[in-house]
Amino acid sequence: MPSDGVPCIYREPTFFLGYRGQGYVEALEAYIQKLPDLDAVPEALLRLVGTEDRRGAGAARNRVEPSGQSIDLLLTKPANPEQQRVIEELETKDTVMVQGPPGTGKTHTIANLIGHLLAKHQRILVTSHASKALRVVKELLAPSLRPLCVSVLHGDDDSSKELDESISGIINYLAKSSAPKLEEEIRQLTVERTELVKESDKLRQDLREAALMEYRRVDFQGQKNLPAALGRRIASEREQHGWIPGPTSEADKCPLSEEDIKKLYRMNSQLTDEDNALLAGPLPSLDQLPSAKEFISYFDQFKSLDKKIPEEIKEFWEPASVGVVALERLKHHLANAIEGVELDSPWFMECVQAGGEHGDKADSWRELIELVRTSRDQIGKKEKLVVRLGPVIESTLPAPDQIRILQEIIEHLKSPKKFKKLTSLFHPEWSRLTQEAKTDQGELKEVEHFEAVLHFLQIRQVRENLCKRWDRQMAGRSVPSSEGMGPKPEETMFAYAVKLEAAVNWMDEHWGKLKTEMAEVGLKWEVLFNRLPLQPHKESETARIVHLIRDQLIPLTDKQVETVEIKGLKGVRERWLKTIRSLEPTEVSRPLLKTFEQAFKDIDYDAYDKAWKRLAQLLERKPAFEERKKLLDQLSKVAPQWAEAITHRDAPHDTDRPPGSLDKAWTHRQLAQKLSGLAGPDVEKLEERLAHLTEKLQKVNAMYVEKSAWKAQVERTGLKQQQALNGWLGLYRKIGKGTGKLVGKLKEEARKSLSECHQAVPVWIMPVSRALESFELGTTDFDVIIVDEASQCDVLGLAAFGLGKKIVVIGDHEQVSPYAVGFEIDRVQGLIDEFLDGIPNKQLYDGKTSVYDLARQAFGGIIRLIEHFRCVPEIIQFSNQLCYGGEILPLREASTSQVYPHLIAHRVQGAASENKTNAVEALEVASLITAICRLEEFERCTVGAICMVGTEQAIKIDSILRRCLSATEYRRRRILCGNASQFQGDERDVVFLSLVDTAQKGGALALRSSDEWRRIYNVAASRARDQLWVVYSMDPHRDLKKGDLRLGLISHAQKGGVESKRAQRPGEQFDSEFAKSLNERLVELGYRAVPKYAIGEFEVDFLIEGNAGTKAVVSCDGDRIVSEPSVLARMERQLTLERLGWNFIRLRASEYLVDESRAMRRVVRKLGSLKIEPMAGKQAEASSGVVREDLREKIFKRAEMIRSRWKV
Repeated sequence: MPSDGVPCIYREPTFFLGYRGQGYVEALEAYIQKLPDLDAVPEALLRLVGTEDRRGAGAARNRVEPSGQSIDLLLTKPANPEQQRVIEELETKDTVMVQGPPGTGKTHTIANLIGHLLAKHQRILVTSHASKALRVVKELLAPSLRPLCVSVLHGDDDSSKELDESISGIINYLAKSSAPKLEEEIRQLTVERTELVKESDKLRQDLREAALMEYRRVDFQGQKNLPAALGRRIASEREQHGWIPGPTSEADKCPLSEEDIKKLYRMNSQLTDEDNALLAGPLPSLDQLPSAKEFISYFDQFKSLDKKIPEEIKEFWEPASVGVVALERLKHHLANAIEGVELDSPWFMECVQAGGEHGDKADSWRELIELVRTSRDQIGKKEKLVVRLGPVIESTLPAPDQIRILQEIIEHLKSPKKFKKLTSLFHPEWSRLTQEAKTDQGELKEVEHFEAVLHFLQIRQVRENLCKRWDRQMAGRSVPSSEGMGPKPEETMFAYAVKLEAAVNWMDEHWGKLKTEMAEVGLKWEVLFNRLPLQPHKESETARIVHLIRDQLIPLTDKQVETVEIKGLKGVRERWLKTIRSLEPTEVSRPLLKTFEQAFKDIDYDAYDKAWKRLAQLLERKPAFEERKKLLDQLSKVAPQWAEAITHRDAPHDTDRPPGSLDKAWTHRQLAQKLSGLAGPDVEKLEERLAHLTEKLQKVNAMYVEKSAWKAQVERTGLKQQQALNGWLGLYRKIGKGTGKLVGKLKEEARKSLSECHQAVPVWIMPVSRALESFELGTTDFDVIIVDEASQCDVLGLAAFGLGKKIVVIGDHEQVSPYAVGFEIDRVQGLIDEFLDGIPNKQLYDGKTSVYDLARQAFGGIIRLIEHFRCVPEIIQFSNQLCYGGEILPLREASTSQVYPHLIAHRVQGAASENKTNAVEALEVASLITAICRLEEFERCTVGAICMVGTEQAIKIDSILRRCLSATEYRRRRILCGNASQFQGDERDVVFLSLVDTAQKGGALALRSSDEWRRIYNVAASRARDQLWVVYSMDPHRDLKKGDLRLGLISHAQKGGVESKRAQRPGEQFDSEFAKSLNERLVELGYRAVPKYAIGEFEVDFLIEGNAGTKAVVSCDGDRIVSEPSVLARMERQLTLERLGWNFIRLRASEYLVDESRAMRRVVRKLGSLKIEPMAGKQAEASSGVVREDLREKIFKRAEMIRSRWKV
């Protein structure tokens, strides 16, 4: 009550502290009661108590003895050899120890281990002393595996939400999945995975051989040299002898003679490229095409006939095809038929008409004709003698008497009797006639005289008869009478008789045959004839026929001849076109064949003549072409690229002689091929393919693991387990933070539910305390227990070993161990003496020994993770040398740090320590932290402060920072102030170590070099990723003794870490002339090339850096003698760095020396694909000594300004 007596209510917060170990006690008591009834005890516990031989039969059966066969690793993430070894050990042993030095990827190892175990249908519990170490386990799993895991962590809303989502996801997946479907998917994935593994193994072997080949001596023509030496020889001889392109056969001598090669080159001048191209394709022969003269004849003929044929003539012709010869013959016969026809002569036409009727009239005409012919013949026979002798007679006797008397006289004269006067007395008429007749020779004396007179009379008689007949028959027919025909009318009559004979026979000899012939050629003359007008006289019909022939049939036949000729000419042209079109044109022959085709179409003589001459020229050159082809075919069998180059006349194969000596060039080519063959497959392509396969295999592994795990869950999880899992989740929500009155009862109910449903979840992630509360020892039996950060877990953590068959213990005895806070040493020792009699190493169960240390004593066979990824090399080097004998491999490149320098040793002046605090030093550290939070260079940096003496100094620093920084900034920077133990398993970008201690005047500080202090300093010095501040107030060289950890840490920070290897080896910047030449070329091209660049513990030949910070490594192979183990070690180094994201460009010395330009083009192309471009100006001259901005002065000035404000 206050003095004024007025009652008041005050706030007075109170902390109720519960015993966190209560769950351990209950779990252990329950387990002790069950032990006598258990069939088997986990081997891990048996080893701890030294009774391995008393294991149950079931445990013995679970142990797998090594078979000597490689284990199928189902890796879902990249893994180093140590991580793979952990899996292999777990396959054959029940207990595995893993030492995980700071930043060596312990959680990554756990994630890979979980993936492998899930594929084996294993149930896993991942546990640790605290939740902090477990929070990122699930995040590092392959995304497809995360739903299989349930994290049950202390504390925050995110963990509860994640737990809810995980269990809901498992229940939903189990509800919609079926074992047969998963089995089929697993089968398909198994097939795919087997092929990927097989191909990956082959690629690795090929890579190994390809890497070694550059360092093996090569035997060529009895001499053994490194590939680089052969490359130099090839480069030196290339200009003179490197003119044969490869590949070629591996014969020592060229299979073709030098004369054949010379002949082949000579043909370059004999045959043009166009010639070769045209002759290589199909061409017509000259006998398939008309000559130029034949084409011009065809041209003229076609031009003369190329008229449009009237369509109307088609109706007069049958469609049957008739040749020009038949039509010409018909045309000739038609013209011949009307040639002598006289339409204007009625007698002629009457005779024609009579001849066509075959009656008496025709006979009358034929008789007249015959009379004219016989009369003329008779007169002609007798007229010769008459003309020679000129007989005349003047007698009054009738002509017949005269003829009779003369015939009697001639007969008498030709008899043996003589013609005498006495005879004439008896034949007075003889005498009379003899007196009345005479010849030009006088009176008649000789027989021929009398015959001449006789002939004269007979001729006159024949003429008279003929004339009479003529005049009778021809009168009135517009024909001259016999009187008008002169002294020899028979001649005129004969001329008419010829016409009359033609006329009377015209119908039979011409028209009849013409009708037959017209029918044969398909001429429909009747159609035309019927269209002619009718005439009143019969003779007019003949005239109609003649008119038909002359005016219709002959012109019509002429047109038909032209039509058929045009068709024939077009047929010839089509035949020529078919010849051209039947050829499959090439790109080169198409213009020539097109010219022929177009010339035929257009009847273009000039174009045809030019094309024909070109074809004739080509065919003339064909023998040379065939010989060239034969030689090229022979050459292509042994040197296809060479043959191709000659074929295409690629320089220098475009001249008429070989570029040089055949033998020397062939030897040069064989050497080049020998070297090329040594390289084997393209290393970069192999590496790219392997990287692709590795990435794909990890994805397939993840899918395989997912399906296998879910299949196992579906098979072993029924509705009862799913309901129990839902029930447990509900109870877990009710328990919450464990502060309610019913918490104990709820926990018991939750444990019962979990005993039924825990098999529904293949992976549980929870701290040890939660695991022992949730699962019953001796009842729950996980396949594998993974204990992370076991070096922080005290002896009570051994209880987790009772939950599984196999144990993986992960920790580090070189890091902080439990402090045994609150333990009474004497009481603990009494318990040890009372209960642990006969237990090996019983004195270690004192509360200060971690689970890791206890397991290390019992299990043995530790696998150490050695690849360090967290700190830049300068920072981790202190811990590496302090605790791990330099075996840790820092793999983080220093340039990836956000800030510089990486190590800063800062002494605080005028400070003094008191009661584990140092106020001035605390203020200095706080101001420095506040300063970097104000600098943009530290914008994305997280910060921590570690007090190296107790926690009081950390509290002081924290209180200052909380006053000076906003809560938002504090959270954004994830500021943590504490001791080394509180930082174990954690990291920050920038860490300040406050050493606190100062010496009294005239004295020195006590030596700190014990194992406990060593572990503290190991943890503290390995928390910073980018920058580590060592803040101290003492004079280290005065106040600290030799061997003091504080002195070692300060000295390490003052020196800036380990000196670079290049600094230790001046003058050894390049291992070979090849590397030196490559550096010069890279600089010439404008690249920033850093030779012998250190990436963590490793050194690479060249680092190439781009403007945007992109980087790549150029690795030089060859040009020096290196042992096979060293080469393989380089390969392993590359694989390790590639796993960390580094891009490598492998360059073989032989490749570079053989063709520097080509090799550099490949390098430039690869750099370009990595977004690394040449730099301008002096940027490319940068080296490994690139000066980064030292931020110390800027920080110190800002911190001093901040402290001055705080004082005000």
